[in-house]
Amino acid sequence: MKNKKGLTWLKKLGISLALLTVISLAATYFVGNYFVDYALVPNQGGQDRQVDQETKPGQSQSAVQEINANKAQAKADAKAWLDQVGDKKEAVSIRSQDGLTLSGNLFHNDSAQHKYALIVHGYQGQEADSYDIAPAFYQKGYQVLTISLRAHAPSQGQYIGMGYLDSQDLLQWVQWLIDRDHQAQIVLHGTSMGSATVLMASDKLPAAVRAVVADCGYSSIWDIFASELDKRFNLPTFPVLYMANTMARLRAGYDLREGNTLEYVAQSSLPILFIHGAADDFVPVSMARELYDAKVKGPKELYIVPEAGHAEAKYKEPTTYYQKIFQFIQDYGDGNKE
Repeated sequence: MKNKKGLTWLKKLGISLALLTVISLAATYFVGNYFVDYALVPNQGGQDRQVDQETKPGQSQSAVQEINANKAQAKADAKAWLDQVGDKKEAVSIRSQDGLTLSGNLFHNDSAQHKYALIVHGYQGQEADSYDIAPAFYQKGYQVLTISLRAHAPSQGQYIGMGYLDSQDLLQWVQWLIDRDHQAQIVLHGTSMGSATVLMASDKLPAAVRAVVADCGYSSIWDIFASELDKRFNLPTFPVLYMANTMARLRAGYDLREGNTLEYVAQSSLPILFIHGAADDFVPVSMARELYDAKVKGPKELYIVPEAGHAEAKYKEPTTYYQKIFQFIQDYGDGNKE
């Protein structure tokens, strides 16, 4: 009798565990797929980040007006520059390691002496976003390469790389420049996810890359997703992000935890200028300080712009922004100064 009761109890336990496993797998499938679609598939919701307030914490109305005015001017300047250099624009492409065609444009500069600026746009942005930055480098005598990241048209790709896969693509873009010009001296500039891209590549870049400018980059893919889960959905990291990570590995081919920007920066000896807006409500300014502290090899500087929101530093203090960049390159871009 006792044996029968014991067997019945074990059978019930086994059934319960089996049901829990099925429920857990089903939840992982549905919840994980939802967030992979939302965050890693273009135009499936991740791009629509709504902020309730017009101004951000730590940002005045006058700062918003200043930023908007300077942004409009930057767009106008970019358009004028494009009209001026239209005949210098060359459509280019490379093949990624996983077979994707990645597109970009190289703006030739007759006054450039082997100097190149490679500019990387942000999450669910586009190559044209880099045109706000390109004129400053062009006027300083750089040839400018602007690219479309994977899964950002016209480049191919189904899943956004969040800087991790993109950093591998970036290495190929850099090599492509070097193959064209064996005396190339390259500066990298990245914004937001573009910043994460250049930082995740920073420990593997060849000597031709002289300096990195990282504007509003995040400390890791995991941390920025955890932050956004809380801000956008009021959801905890566990179990939701773990479910999303399982499906990201299966569908997108990478583990979100592999994109730990801090680890790559810690191994980099390249000169890196970290830039961040103090009023950034997307990528917390604390992440810039973490990245700065993580870099223990080679030159580094940290430039925090008061009252600037996400990717707004160049619009809040445009003159100082570019002065800081070119002074940093002048000080450390020869690769010899510490």
